[in-house]
Amino acid sequence: MAAKTQPKGHNLRKRRGKSSTDNDIDPSNSNNKGDNKKCNNTSSNSKKKKSTGIRGQQHRRKNENDDREGIIGKVSRIEVVSRFVVIIIAALLFFVNLRQSNVKDGNNSTHINNYDTNDPILQKAHTFLSNFICQAHQNGHCHPSLQSIPQRRTHMVSGAKPNINSGEDVLILPRRYQIWDLDAMREPMFIQKELFGARHEKTNRTIDSGAFLAAYLVRRYRLARGIWEEEEEGMSRTNNEEGNNIMLDDEDEMLPFFDILPTYQNLSSYHPILWTEDVRTKLLGKHTVSYDLVKAYGDMIESEYDAFATQSTIFASRTTKEEYTTMRINVMSRSFGPGPPGLEEEISLAGDKKSLNEELEHYITHAGVDLSKGCRAMSPILDMYDHHAKPNVEWRYRSDQRAFVVKANRGGIKPNHDVMVSYGKYTDSHLFAKFGFVNGDGSGHTEAKIAVYHQLFDVGLGQQFSYLPNEGISKTTGEIIDPSIKRLRIKDMMRYLQYDDGYDKCIGAPRYTSSSSGEDGDNDDNNRSKGPTEHELAPELKMLKLKYLVRYADDRSIWTLTMPPRNDTSKPAATPQIPIVTSPPKFDTRGGGNFKFDASKVIATCRLIVLTHTDFGGNAIEMLSDALKKNAENNNDEKPFLVGRDTDELEYRALSCLIRFTDLQLSRYPNSIENDMDFLIGESSPAFQSRAWTAAHVRLGEMQTLEALRSISISGAIQMREKIEKKNKQNGDKGGRNPLLIVRNKPCSPQ
Repeated sequence: MAAKTQPKGHNLRKRRGKSSTDNDIDPSNSNNKGDNKKCNNTSSNSKKKKSTGIRGQQHRRKNENDDREGIIGKVSRIEVVSRFVVIIIAALLFFVNLRQSNVKDGNNSTHINNYDTNDPILQKAHTFLSNFICQAHQNGHCHPSLQSIPQRRTHMVSGAKPNINSGEDVLILPRRYQIWDLDAMREPMFIQKELFGARHEKTNRTIDSGAFLAAYLVRRYRLARGIWEEEEEGMSRTNNEEGNNIMLDDEDEMLPFFDILPTYQNLSSYHPILWTEDVRTKLLGKHTVSYDLVKAYGDMIESEYDAFATQSTIFASRTTKEEYTTMRINVMSRSFGPGPPGLEEEISLAGDKKSLNEELEHYITHAGVDLSKGCRAMSPILDMYDHHAKPNVEWRYRSDQRAFVVKANRGGIKPNHDVMVSYGKYTDSHLFAKFGFVNGDGSGHTEAKIAVYHQLFDVGLGQQFSYLPNEGISKTTGEIIDPSIKRLRIKDMMRYLQYDDGYDKCIGAPRYTSSSSGEDGDNDDNNRSKGPTEHELAPELKMLKLKYLVRYADDRSIWTLTMPPRNDTSKPAATPQIPIVTSPPKFDTRGGGNFKFDASKVIATCRLIVLTHTDFGGNAIEMLSDALKKNAENNNDEKPFLVGRDTDELEYRALSCLIRFTDLQLSRYPNSIENDMDFLIGESSPAFQSRAWTAAHVRLGEMQTLEALRSISISGAIQMREKIEKKNKQNGDKGGRNPLLIVRNKPCSPQ
């Protein structure tokens, strides 16, 4: 929170007041000069008159003086009042213009670097921002126009300095002052000896490199503070080619960075990973996109800690879960990607002659960590800059300089504006789950899911974490081979097929077979050629659909939808403490808007669910069977088969299916779109960037995504229905019941 400072206009107002008062009492002002001129004219005229004696002259002078003083007094009071009014009006106009200018250019009181110097936390932040890298560090650089803002823990361009122009270096962070996961993996006596080989207990999956980096940072910080009991002399050195070898009795030059990292208490105030289950459900709803992501990150961290504690008694006895969780969240939210390590990272450790490639292969073999796909680096100063989809700088790691280089974007950075970077292309839901905030201006993508009857084991964390057991999927066919998972998936996927849309009568549950195509001896091509009945074909297709859904139950591409930004022209405010917009963003679904998105995969999923054996000219069974065979034969390298568009009847059922799923998913949120819109702008609206404000913006984006998909599906279904009815009328159809248009509101119960 920014320290309270005196507004810039305050001193100006005092100076103006003083000027007004001085003029009011100054006998030499212009009005008084005019009055003196009038007195001189009166005296001149009196000289032309004949004197009537001393007493008469004295009497006339007295009367003239009285008249003169009365007139002067009356005029002076009127002019003083009028002048005062003019001054007040001018002052008001000045401050109105100043305020507007401040809002536009960011020159408001929160930017004044006037913080409480007695506050040790703010003083520590100021010292770090001003000195670390920015004061004559080897190969490091901070632009001279940068100013420390400890209240916001960031840099801004000083109001007393010129712009930072496009292309200018804003920050250069040398490799020496970065801590990579590669550095962690190279630590021999703790990370390699104690933690290599750890695996997630429930899934037997390997641990992400970020976990090793977090454990390494906890130990390194404790060593620097002298609170890590070290028994072995061999646990003494951390290697870095540039020479920052850390001896146990040396002072770690990264200690100021460790001291500035957010604590558990800091993170608890805003980061959703540390929310209780009750709070998470209350604010995000149950099994929504944001809920699932936040829960997955929390489960990942807890599972990593348990894996390390099981692997190493030293880790378990010297690292608390709170310490590890704090550092792990800091690694997640504050590390940047330098890319795969190049030859410049190759070093010769004592007695170790491995090449870089051999070293990386060693980590794959012994820890399951593949750094050839990219590293992550803790990056002091750079990690303190805030995020926006349209930043004013761009960053990249330059291997030739062995440094992160931050340059001003086109347009540069104006005075009194914070440095703003981009953390990457995250949806608002993922940005919130990982970093703990959203901008609330609609500049980020939004996300929603139609997986209403099952939980995705792949929650979108990539290689970091998955709920799917390592041995649960066949490496060749991609089929689920874990019996317990398979039973769960069959049960879940049957719920999608329980409506039997497109059929006059309910079909019932099919018998799940073990073959990839789903064909048994009773359901082969020869038997179908003999003319099987609908009673035989419908269950066969339903079984194939079930196999497909089980096969791709965890393929996020067919169950989730990402929408483009609701406001892709939004730009960041001068500082993150200033709301970018005053009202919540929403999609512009009008024809002239930029509302374009690709829902082809989720619609294809619905087409599969409502597919009947009569679709595609009666070849639906053969088509789906061939697709499953092809995928199995290609060693699971094929992307999911997507059911394309066929008849208007199929499209009508698919869109109706999509309406069903979006309705169900919307019902899981704790609030409606309308209520959240009112909540964010009403009289009882939450404080900007508070927990309630952030959660409301996250769920609003998800609900708006679902509602947009629902609205388009309703419109499309109506058009399809009208088109079908018109066609039937032209063909002389009397409007009898058409089974292909049957879409049930409730699950179908076989008689």
